[in-house]
Amino acid sequence: MPMETITITDPQSGSEAKILPGFGFNCYQYRAVHDGCETDVIWSEPGFETGQRRASGSGIPLLFPYPGRIRGKSLTWNGREYALEGDDGRGNAIHGFVLARPWRVIQRAVDRVTGQFQASLDEPKLMDSWPADFRITATYRCAKGALSSVFNIENPGDQPLPFGFGTHP
Repeated sequence: MPMETITITDPQSGSEAKILPGFGFNCYQYRAVHDGCETDVIWSEPGFETGQRRASGSGIPLLFPYPGRIRGKSLTWNGREYALEGDDGRGNAIHGFVLARPWRVIQRAVDRVTGQFQASLDEPKLMDSWPADFRITATYRCAKGALSSVFNIENPGDQPLPFGFGTHP
């Protein structure tokens, strides 16, 4: 069964993007329209919208607070060890915490959508898995025949926040 999909549209060109807020706020489809011709720009595995496919294998996965691999399955920070998620098949943590988790939609319009994930608010148990609370906000917009994205990383607490961010288009 498909997950909730949010479709945003550029009213001028007719270009549209599809985002899965319940599966890492992944923008899994962008269909550009230029001079009346439609072009699929972003590839997704058939059935990706069900949330049953590999989260990092389609669309634009958002990787945070560690975008690549961390050797082993833990992070040591300021003398404390934190158990991490993900497994690259070689025993390393990979791609962070927000890749496949549900995000909150905090703003929505015809041509844009903004989603947010905050560890302490959206999954408090993550507070034991990372040195500090974090908030990531992503906005996708269809306008002027293009898809744009803006990402904002915030530290809502008073502890230092180690992080990396990446997309996996």
